[in-house]
Order: sequence, then structure tokens, then C-alpha cells
Amino acid sequence: MESAQSSTTVTKEVLLDATSNRVWQALTDKDQMKEWYFTLTDFKPEVGFEFSFSGTGAKGETYVHLCRVTEVIPGKKLQYTWAYKGLPGTSLVTFELAPEGAKTRLRLTHEGLQTFAQNGPDFLVNSFNQGWTELIEKSIGAYLEKAA
Repeated sequence: MESAQSSTTVTKEVLLDATSNRVWQALTDKDQMKEWYFTLTDFKPEVGFEFSFSGTGAKGETYVHLCRVTEVIPGKKLQYTWAYKGLPGTSLVTFELAPEGAKTRLRLTHEGLQTFAQNGPDFLVNSFNQGWTELIEKSIGAYLEKAA
């Protein structure tokens, strides 16, 4: 497992024991997303599709995430903007899939995190790094194993 982070970007890369089609379904089907990611009312892997979900801060605050799909290459790449209702800043989340035999290499990149810095400690790069470590290095793999 590789992890990298700069002052503005978090990157996670894992090799998942599932086909790229299976991983794509986990990334784009709202019923599967709630098992490892967040609960979304709706999601479609279509450019321009807007969705939102709530997350909780360190002190129990609720943050509403506002996202819009910006790029879709079915089975290979999903990208969307990520912002917060009522707060400044916009970032970009990219999931890239690369088949490796019966497994799939999943690479997540979350760029533009510096645009949230003024919003407080919940928005530091380290917080995003911890969140993505949990989701990408633990949750999605555990979900795919359980669902296999």
C-alpha cells in the first residue's frame, strides 16, 4: 500500500482482490457506496450529476458535502468536485482503476485541499489523509471481501 501526501493533495493506492468491474460498482452504486463510503440519496456516474452527503467533524459538527461529477470513464475513472455547504473552498476527488489480472489497483487522489485550510482543524490535510486511509485502505477492501 502506497500513501503519499503533499501540503495540498492526498493520494492512496491499494490493490483490491476484485475485478475492475466489481470495484467500479462499489464506487458508483449508491446502495454499495453506503456500505463503505457515505450514504447518498442518489448517485449516477454521469458528468454534471450533483450529489451531497453529510459527514461529522471531530466535535460532532455536521458538514454537508456538495459534489458534482466532472469526468467519467466507465470502469476506469471517476472524478468529482468536493466542497462544503456554507464554507469556502473546492477540491477534486479522482478514483482511477487499473486491472491487474483478477485484481484491481485503485488510486485515489484528493487535490486542492489547501482551499479548505481556513475552515478549521477538521479541514487540515492530515484529517483528509486519515479519512481516506480508513475508506481506501480499509473499508472498500473489507466491503469487497465480505460481498464476494
